[in-house]
Amino acid sequence: MAEKEIHTVGLGKVRRVSPRNRAAKAMKLIKEYVRRHSGVETVSVSNAVNEELWRSGARNPPKSLAIQVLVEEGTAHVELAGGEFELEEEAEEVEETVDELSDEELAEKNVDEVKELVESETVEAERALDIEYAGKNRKTLIEWLQERVGEEEESEEVAEETEEEEVEEEPEEKEDTGEEETEEEEIGEETSGEETYDLPEDVVETFEEGTIGEGKEAAKELGKQEFEKLLNFEEAHQNRKGMKKFLRSNMN
Repeated sequence: MAEKEIHTVGLGKVRRVSPRNRAAKAMKLIKEYVRRHSGVETVSVSNAVNEELWRSGARNPPKSLAIQVLVEEGTAHVELAGGEFELEEEAEEVEETVDELSDEELAEKNVDEVKELVESETVEAERALDIEYAGKNRKTLIEWLQERVGEEEESEEVAEETEEEEVEEEPEEKEDTGEEETEEEEIGEETSGEETYDLPEDVVETFEEGTIGEGKEAAKELGKQEFEKLLNFEEAHQNRKGMKKFLRSNMN
């Protein structure tokens, strides 16, 4: 078995992104650090590491984290320093079995079974949500799945923000041509002419900073006659699939 290596990863860069994206950003920083030091592209992070990053909520991940890394068969496994690695040899067989589940079979699973499949990443949250809308339409499960879909979209936003930060850290490239400066000017002009939606400020703030569940509650207070404005606002800003589905389903 390969030797375990202990590392302490600094997570100070998470303060550069919006508070609600900080825990997801911390996970990305850990994976990038492990790839850089292990030379391996595939990184598997344990649930214990994930729970430690989210322990104080999305806005308050730790400033640094001590981890141990074990590289086996082209995969870098990451665990908390002092923790025990749990390498599941039968993981591939489990994934193959779950992949064979039809929509009908998934729809017959109870709430806890669906959550377990989604949390283990053997079934996509978005797929489970679509099946639930079309099937039993269980409120508690739908709200839970909407939150999961929202978290996945936030992770994608973090990746995009990180790419933008990397561009900003390379000023030499801007000296070669004036194209980037022109693009920034155009972006500024677009922002200054941003459309207004005639919505209460507290609702706008909830849609910009809150979760899908919080956005739903805020939308219900306005009434269905305002759902079209909310949908236009969502598409122009967060563009979360779960929220758009909720708004469209209540507009009819």
